Amino acid sequence: MVMKRWITRIAKGLGLSLAALLALILLALLALQIGAVRDPLVRRVLASVNEGLEGRVALGHVRGSLLTGARVSDVTIFDSRDNLAAFIPEVALSYKPGALLRGQLIIEEVQVSEPQLVVRSYPDQRLNWTLLSAPSDAPGEPLGIAIYVDRVRIQQGFIAYLDEASEAPDNASLQALRSRSVQALNQARDTPSQLSTIWRRSWQSAHPDADGIPGAPLSAALDELHAELTTSLYREDILADLKHLEFQAHLDWLADAQHLSLGESHLRLSGNLIHAEIGQLRAGELFDVNALQATLTLPPASEASSTDDTAPSPPLEQAFAHLDTLRVPATTLDRFSAQPLGLSGPITLSARAAGGKQLEALLTLNLPGVEAPLELSAQLADYSSETPRYLATLSTPTLTTSAVAPGLELPGLTTRLRAQVMGLGFDPDTMHTGIRARADELRYDATYEAELLYVAGDLSAGELRAHRLAALSPYLDLFASARLNPEGRLQAALRTTADNVQARRASELTGEAPVTADVSLDLDGRFDPAIDELTEAARALSLDARWRFEGFDAFDVAINNSRGTLVADLKRAGESSHRYHATYTLDARAAGVALGPHRLGSLRAQDQGRIELALPLNDPLASLTDLENDLRVNLTNLRTQGNRVERANLRLASQKRPEAPRSLQTRLVVDAQGIHNPGASVERFNTDLRATARLGQGDDPFETLRAFTLRGESTASRLRAPQSDAAITTARLHLDLQGRLDAPRGDVTLELDKLTLGTNTFDSAALQLHMASGDQVRAEAQLSRDAERHYGLGATLTHARRYARLALTELHLGSDRARWESPPESRITWDGRTLGLESFQLDDTHASGSLRADGTWTPGASQALELAMLNIAPGQIASDFHLDDLPRIDGQIDLLFSMAGTSSAPTFNLTTELSSITYEEEGPFGLTLAAGYERGSLTLPQTRVFAYGQPVLELSARLPVNLDLKGNTSVDWNEDFLVDLALAPLRLRDFHQALPQLNDYGVEGDLNGRFRWTGSLSEPDFSLALNAQGLQFAGEVGGDYLSIRSLDLASQTTYSPPRGSRGGLDTRINLDWRSQRLALLEANAALPLAQWLRSATGVSDEALSWQDAFLTLPVRLLLDIPDINLRSIPLQLLRDADASGEGSIKLDLAGTLGRPSGRVDVALKELGWQNFRDMFVDLNARLGDGRLNVERFRFEWDADEILVADGSLPLPIESLVAGETVDDIPLNFRAQLRELPLSKLSTFNYEFSKVTGDIAAYLTLDGSLRAPRLNARAGLFETRLGDGSTGTLSLEVSGADNAIEVDARLCRQYEDVLTLAASLPVNMDTIGLATGAPWQAPGELRVDLESDPLQLDKVLPLQLLTDLIKDPQGTFEADLKVRGDWETPSIDGQLQLRQAALTLVDMGRRFVDINADIELDDDQLRINTFELHDGPGQASLTGAIAHERFVPDELNLDLNADGFNVEGLAVDFPVYVTGVVGARGNLQGSPGNVNLRISGLEVQLTDTQDTGLHATELNSDIVVLDRSGRRRASSDAAEASELATRDLSAPSALNLRVNIRVDRDAWVRHPIGNVNLQADIVALLSGTNVSLSGSAEALRGDLEFLGRRFNVQPSEVAFTGASPPNPRLQLEATYELDRAITQSLGPPSDGDPRIIFRISGSADNPRLVLQSDPAMTDTEILFVLMTGRPPSRGEVGRDEGVANQALGAVSGLFFGLLQDQLSGTVPVDVLRLEPGEGGLQGGRLEFGKYITNDIFLSYRIQLGGDEDEATNIVRVEYHFLPRWMVELTYTDQNEGGANIYWDVY
Repeated sequence: MVMKRWITRIAKGLGLSLAALLALILLALLALQIGAVRDPLVRRVLASVNEGLEGRVALGHVRGSLLTGARVSDVTIFDSRDNLAAFIPEVALSYKPGALLRGQLIIEEVQVSEPQLVVRSYPDQRLNWTLLSAPSDAPGEPLGIAIYVDRVRIQQGFIAYLDEASEAPDNASLQALRSRSVQALNQARDTPSQLSTIWRRSWQSAHPDADGIPGAPLSAALDELHAELTTSLYREDILADLKHLEFQAHLDWLADAQHLSLGESHLRLSGNLIHAEIGQLRAGELFDVNALQATLTLPPASEASSTDDTAPSPPLEQAFAHLDTLRVPATTLDRFSAQPLGLSGPITLSARAAGGKQLEALLTLNLPGVEAPLELSAQLADYSSETPRYLATLSTPTLTTSAVAPGLELPGLTTRLRAQVMGLGFDPDTMHTGIRARADELRYDATYEAELLYVAGDLSAGELRAHRLAALSPYLDLFASARLNPEGRLQAALRTTADNVQARRASELTGEAPVTADVSLDLDGRFDPAIDELTEAARALSLDARWRFEGFDAFDVAINNSRGTLVADLKRAGESSHRYHATYTLDARAAGVALGPHRLGSLRAQDQGRIELALPLNDPLASLTDLENDLRVNLTNLRTQGNRVERANLRLASQKRPEAPRSLQTRLVVDAQGIHNPGASVERFNTDLRATARLGQGDDPFETLRAFTLRGESTASRLRAPQSDAAITTARLHLDLQGRLDAPRGDVTLELDKLTLGTNTFDSAALQLHMASGDQVRAEAQLSRDAERHYGLGATLTHARRYARLALTELHLGSDRARWESPPESRITWDGRTLGLESFQLDDTHASGSLRADGTWTPGASQALELAMLNIAPGQIASDFHLDDLPRIDGQIDLLFSMAGTSSAPTFNLTTELSSITYEEEGPFGLTLAAGYERGSLTLPQTRVFAYGQPVLELSARLPVNLDLKGNTSVDWNEDFLVDLALAPLRLRDFHQALPQLNDYGVEGDLNGRFRWTGSLSEPDFSLALNAQGLQFAGEVGGDYLSIRSLDLASQTTYSPPRGSRGGLDTRINLDWRSQRLALLEANAALPLAQWLRSATGVSDEALSWQDAFLTLPVRLLLDIPDINLRSIPLQLLRDADASGEGSIKLDLAGTLGRPSGRVDVALKELGWQNFRDMFVDLNARLGDGRLNVERFRFEWDADEILVADGSLPLPIESLVAGETVDDIPLNFRAQLRELPLSKLSTFNYEFSKVTGDIAAYLTLDGSLRAPRLNARAGLFETRLGDGSTGTLSLEVSGADNAIEVDARLCRQYEDVLTLAASLPVNMDTIGLATGAPWQAPGELRVDLESDPLQLDKVLPLQLLTDLIKDPQGTFEADLKVRGDWETPSIDGQLQLRQAALTLVDMGRRFVDINADIELDDDQLRINTFELHDGPGQASLTGAIAHERFVPDELNLDLNADGFNVEGLAVDFPVYVTGVVGARGNLQGSPGNVNLRISGLEVQLTDTQDTGLHATELNSDIVVLDRSGRRRASSDAAEASELATRDLSAPSALNLRVNIRVDRDAWVRHPIGNVNLQADIVALLSGTNVSLSGSAEALRGDLEFLGRRFNVQPSEVAFTGASPPNPRLQLEATYELDRAITQSLGPPSDGDPRIIFRISGSADNPRLVLQSDPAMTDTEILFVLMTGRPPSRGEVGRDEGVANQALGAVSGLFFGLLQDQLSGTVPVDVLRLEPGEGGLQGGRLEFGKYITNDIFLSYRIQLGGDEDEATNIVRVEYHFLPRWMVELTYTDQNEGGANIYWDVY
C-alpha cells in the first residue's frame, strides 16, 4: 500500500503539471496565439497549478504554433522544501488536437533535451518527489480523459541521487563525498541550469580512487542518459513500454563509471494489479540480468483500509516473481574481494517466488567447477501478524575449497552441508526459533575425515539452548551442550572420547602410535543480563575439567600418557559488584612428553590457592587484593636442546594480604639432580630463597620496586665443564639483602670448594660483597691453590644517582708472595660518558714495578690520557703469582703512551724498551721502539731488534695512514710510503754459544738481506735481497741425514709497475755448491700489484675476478739443473740406498698461468738404488695448447727396456681452474710394460727367485674426451699354482661408445676354472662425468661369473701369496648372472665356501671350519651361513642386506660370538668376546641410519698383555733418540695419525649414522678385576672421518692395583663429536683405608676414608690424579698402598724396599715422563731403562751414541746382578754396504765376541 500511495502522489503531481500544459493548449486555441494575451495567461495558469502543489513549478518561455505542438524552455521544479527537483532546458511536444473531441489526448512525441533531475531522500526518510503535492489519504478520482503518448525521447539526461536517510558507514571518504554532494545541491538551487556541472565538479574533487564495499550508495549520478518509451493513462490504468534505456552510472563505492543498458521492458498498473517485465539489464562488466518478471495483486482498498486489529489483512493478495538468470563474472568477485578468488568462470543465480497468505521462494546458485547447484528454499506464513511462521532450508552438493575459492590458500576441505531454520515470530523476547545443521562426508587435506558434524539448538522466550553439538570421526567423538537463560544462568558441558578402534584408525592415518583420549569439561556460571561489560556482569563461575589420554603425538607434541583435574570457582566477594574471589586446584600428571626438541620423562604439577581481584584492572597489583598460591612441580629426565635434568622438585609459594596492598611475599625451594648441558654438568642443586617486595607504579624499575628483601642460600655440588677442563666440588651462594634497588644493604657471599681449571687445581675460592651504607660496595675475593699458595683481590666502589656515577676508590691484588695496591689518592670514576683516571697507580709493594694512568677518556670527544708501565718484570710477576705453567720470560719492560687530540683527530706517542728479555732461558733479546701518529702520518723513526747481544733487524718507516678513535682506518693510496727493513750482517758462528743447536748441526755461514719500499700504493716500487755465503749444515731434513758444505745463495727480487714489456715482479735465484752452479731459477710476472691491493682491501669499486686475474697473468719460468750426480749429494737417504747416477733437468715455460707453454726435459742415466742398478730414464715432453705431448718416455733396467710410453694427454689448466666446461680434446696415448720374468724381482725380495712366470701389460687410449676408446690387457702367464701345475691369470678390458667389455680368466693347465665376462653400459664421456653426469649409460647389462668347484690349495698361486696366507684348505664355488639394464637389473647368483681353513701370516692365526653360503637376487644379499672357528671360539653371521639396483639399502644382520678371539682383527692382544650383536637400519639417506644392539656381552682379557699405561707403544720404557737427539716418531703412529686426520669425504663416500647401544649386562673381565658397563654412542661416518657422541659408563666393578682391591665408582667416557674421536674421561676408583691408617692420619672430611685414583682430561691428554681423604701426598699414597702402614715422614723416604717395589709397580706410569725429560738433555742417541722385578734391583740401563753415520757405540750397566754376571758391557756396531754389519762386544768379565750380519731382506 505504501508503494501505491507513492505512485498516486507522484502521478498526481505529474497530472497537475500535464493539466497545466493542457490548459495552456486551450488557452492558445482561444487566444489564437496572440502574445499579449498568451504570456499573462501562462503566468495565471502556473499560479493556479502551484496552488495545488506543495512544491512549485517555474517555466521560461512557451513557443510554437500551439495548434499541433509547443516548445517550453527552462522548466524548473522545486519540492516543498524549496530544493531543486528538476531542471529541463527544453520540452517539445507534438499532439493531435482533434482527438480531444473524442475525449482523448494523443501526444505523438515528447522530446526532452538534457533534463537534470534530483532524487533525494531526506534524513526523515521522505523522498523529494513525494513532496511535490500535498499528502492525502482520500481516494483520488479516476482520470476522465485518456492520454496516449506515442513516443517519449530523452536525450543527454542527468540524474543526481543523494541518500541522507541511511546511516553513514565507517568510511571517511564516503561521508566526505556525501557532504560535498549536499553542498552541491544547495548551490544548484540558485542556479538550476548548472546542476550537472556543479555536481560533477564536486564529485570529482571528493570521489575515492579505489573500489569500496558494494552496497546501497549514499550518493550517485546517472549521466548521458538516453531513453525511448511509450505510455498511456486512462482512469486507473497506467501502461508503459520501454524500448531502450542507457546511461553512465557513477556510484560512490565504484572507482570508475559503469555503462548500464536496459532492453525492452513493460510496466502495467491497473487497479490492484502491478505487473512488470524487465528485459536484459547489463551493468557494464559488473553483472547482467536476464528476464525478470514480477506480478503483484494487492488486496481491494476496503480490505487494505480495514481497522480490525485482530485480523490484519496481508499487504499482498497474490505475488509471483521469476528471475531467469543473474550472472556475475569472476572478475567482479575478484574486484571486490580482499584477494583474488581464482574462480574458473562466472557464478549464476536463478530465483522464483510465489504465494499469497503463505509465500514460498526457491533460490538456485551455480558455482563454476561444482556439478550440482546450491539450493535455498524458504516459506513465510502469517507474515502480517505479530508472530509470523517461517522455514528456511539450505542444501549443497559436495563442496571443496579448491572449487569454491581456488585462488585462496585455504586448507583442503570437502563436505556436504544441510541446514534448516524454523520458528515463530521475530521478537527476541517472544520468538521461538530452532536451527539444525549438519555436515556430512568431511575431508580435510585429503587425509583426515569425519563422518558427521551436527548442531542443534533453539531460542525460546529469551532462552538460548544448544541441545547438541556432535562431531563423529573415525579418530575421535566430541559431544557438547550449552544453555543460557534470560536470568543469566550459563551451563555448558563438553565430552570427548576415543576408543581403541578409533585410536588404531588414527594410527594408520598418521603413522604414529594409537591415541586414546577422554576429556570432560563442565562449566556453570551466573551473569547479570542487564550489564554489558562481561567482567562486571559475572556473578559466579564454576569450572570442573578432567582429562585422560595415552599415546598423543601431533603438531610436534607427543605425550605418552597424561591425566589430571582442574577445579576452579569464581564468585563475587560479598555484595560488591567490583570484587571477585576465586579458588582453584590443579593436579596434572604426564609421562613421556616431547615438545619439539624438548623431552620430559615424567611431570606432576600441583597448584592450589585463592585469589581476590578488584575491578577495573588498570593497576594489576592494586587490583590483586588477596593472594595465596602454592605450586609444586616434580619432574624427571628433562632434556632440551642438549640440556638435561635427571630429577627436579620445585615449590613456589606466594602470598599477598589485604592489609599490605602493595607488598608481595614469595618463597622458592628447588632440589634438582643430574643437571647437564653440552658444556657443563651439576650433580645436585638446592636453593631456598625468601623474598618480599613493596611495589610502586610506573615503568621506572627504581620506582616500581620501592623496597625488597632477599634472603636464602643456594648450593651446587660437583659442577663440571669438561670442554674447558673445569670442575667445582661444591658451590654455595648466601644472600642477605634489603633496601631499595638504588641503595641496597646487606651481604652476598659465594664460596667454592675444590676448583679445577684446566691443569690447575685450587682448594677454595670465595667472593664477598658487603653493602653497609647503601651507596658503597666492598668486594673481597680469595683464591687458595693449597695451604701455601693463595691469591686475593679487593676493591671499594661507590655509586650515586642510581648507578649513573661510579667511583673506584681502592684496589689491591696479590698473592702470598706479592701485593699490588693503589695509593689513597688514586681514583677511577665513570659518569656515563667520561672515564676519569685521577693519578691512578698500582704499585708492587715488594719491588719497583708500577702501572700508572692519568687523564680522561671520553668516547667521541677530546682526550687527555697518559699510560705507563715502569720496571715491569714479567718473570718475577709470574713467580709471585705462581704462574708456573706459563713460559718463563725474564727481563724488564718499560712503556710510555700518551694520547691527546679529539676523537676524529687524535695524536699518539709510544716509546717501548724491552731489555734483557729471555724466553725459557733463551736469549737475551731486546727491542727499542718509538712510534708516533699525527695528522694522517704514522712514523717509526727507528726500531731495533737484538738477539744474544747482536743486532738483528733495523726498521724505519713512514706510513700515510688516517686513524680515529671510532675505529676508522684508511690508507692514502696516493701518498708515498717509506719502509726500510734491514737484516743485519750475521755470522752464524757467532751464535753457536747462545744456540748450541747450531753448533750441534754444524751450521755456519754469513747472512744478510734488505727490503725497501718506496712510492705510493698506487705506484709501488720495492726490492728484496737475501744472500747467504758459505752455508754449512749436517743433520736430518725430513727424516733423512744431510751434510752440506760451501753452499751459496744469491736472490734478488724487484718490483715496479708494469709498463709495456718492462716492470712487474722479477726474481732471480742462484744456488751454488762448492763454487759450481747447482740450480738457476728465473721468474718474471707482469703483476698489477696496485690494482690487486685496491681490490683486496676494498678501496676500489672495480670488481676483480681473482680467478681470471691469476689465469691471465703473463709469466715466464726457467728452472735449470744442469748437472746431477746422486753420489755427490750429501743426503743420508741416498747414501743408505747406495744411490748413483747422473743426469739433468730443465723446465722452460712461458705464456700465462692458465695457458702455459714450453718444454720439460729429464735425462737420468746409470741410476742405482739399493739392489737396482743400470737404470735409465728419459722424458721429453712439450706443453702447449692445453695438452701435454709426451714425445718419449723410456725406462730401462739392466739393459732391458721395461716401460715405454708416448702420445698426447689433455691438460686444460685454465678450464679446470675456472670451473668451465672443457672443450672436446683428442686423445692419443700408448704405454707398454714389456714382458718381465717374475724371478727378476728377486733383486729386492729373494722369495721371487722361486716364482715362475712372466707379467706383461699394455694400454692404448685414443678418440677424444667425449668419446674415448680404450684397449688394455694385463696378465700373469705360466706361473705355478698350489698343486704344482701351471696357470695363467689374464684380464682384458676394451671400451668404446659408452660400453666396456671385460674378460678375466684363471686358467689351470690350459683349462678355464674361473671366468668373468661382463658388458657394462658406462658413460665414457669424461667431460660429462666431470660436470656431474651419471656414470651409468643406457644399454644392456650383462655379467657372467662362473667357476668350477675350486680346491683352494690347488688353484691359488701360493708362491705369490706367501706373505699373506699359508696352508689354505676348502672348496670355493661361484655362479653369478646379471641381465637387464641399470634401472631394472635381473640378478641371480650364489657364492659358497665349504670346509675352508687358512692361516693369516700377519696375524699369526689360523681359522678353521669356515663355511659360507651367500645368495644374491634382485632384492637382497642373503647371508644364509657365514661361520668360522678359532680353537674353542667361534663366530657366525646371518641375515640380509636389501639393495636397489646394486645400492645397499635395508640392513638386517645378526652376529653371534662365543669366546671368539678378536686379536689382530680389532686389537693387538688376545681378547675373547661372547655376545649377540643385532644390526638393523637403512644404509641410504643422508646420512643412513643403523642401530646396533649388543646384548649379553662378555669381554675376557688375559693376564699376558702389557700392563703398562702406554698401550699404544711397543716398548713404553724404551726411548729411541735420533741422531739429532730428538725422539724418533714411530712410523706406525705417524701412519695412524695421518689416517685418522685425513679427510676423504666426498658425495659418494660413506655417510652413515650408527647408533650403538650396549646393554647393562655387559662385563669386561680380567684377572685383576671385573667391570660392569653400558654404552649409548652415536657414530657418524663420513668418508673416512669418524665422529662419536654419547657416552660409555662403568656401573660397578673392582680392580686390583699394587695388591689392593679398588672399587670402581660410576665413571664415564664421554664422546663429544670430535673427529678423530677424542673422548673426555671421568674415571674413578677408590680404596677404603683401614682403621689403623685413619687413626694416624685423622678423620676424613667427607664420607669414608679412602684413596682415590681419578683419570680426567681427554684421550689425547689424560691426567691421573692421586687423592685421598684424609689428605696425603702422592708419595705417601704409594707408601700406604705398598706397605699397608700409615705414612711416617721419616719412613717414606728411608724404606728402600718400598721405594724399589713402588718403582717397579708404577714404572709404566712414570718412566715415560722420566724419559721424555732425559731425551732433551742427555747427549745420546739411544737410552733404555728397564726396571727389574724389584724396581732398580735387577734392572738394566743402556745408552748409545752414533760416532759417525756408520759406527754406533753403546754402554750397558746391569744393576744388582749376580757375581758371575757381567755388569758393564760395551758394544760397537759398524754398518757397511746396504745390508752388512759387524758387531764387537766386550764385558768386565774379560769376555768378548765378534759377529757379522747380512740382511737378506
